[in-house]
Amino acid sequence: MSERAARLRKFHRWVEERDGVFSRAEALDRGLTKYDIACGLSDGRWARYLGGYLLSGAPGSAKATVRAALMRSGPRAIATATSALGIHGFNLAAGVKVGDDVAYLSVTANRHVELGPRVVLIRETDVVTSATWIDGIPLVDRDRAIVDALRFLPPDEARALLHRCPQLRWITP
Repeated sequence: MSERAARLRKFHRWVEERDGVFSRAEALDRGLTKYDIACGLSDGRWARYLGGYLLSGAPGSAKATVRAALMRSGPRAIATATSALGIHGFNLAAGVKVGDDVAYLSVTANRHVELGPRVVLIRETDVVTSATWIDGIPLVDRDRAIVDALRFLPPDEARALLHRCPQLRWITP
């Protein structure tokens, strides 16, 4: 096996652990060359995805959407609402669509980036200073994620969320 093939195989294993999402800077930091990146795009191994790249054949999961959106939204962006609830492990049996294809991110008020209809940016005047990190993804705490989710969910799903969270002891009356 050539050195290039070994380098690409090692890189692919690393990216698979990250839901198939990576940035150009991460690829270069991990030893790939600009030529490797161009070849990966042209031969279909990778596809452009929300300002980053996605391995071909990797499912465009909710976590992949959040990861890609975070990469593009800046270093102080943080996942919130149903995106954070899904990663925190909220029980899907509650009738609430958590971790769906829409990524909800909290960003600073002065951050202006357009990521399309699959990403909702909540521009905050008070910056979230503490984050919980799960699988390398920064998240607001569960209480804040619940409040933010209630802001965006349809009324029936919001009621289901408010009914389920005390059962899980995630919030109290």
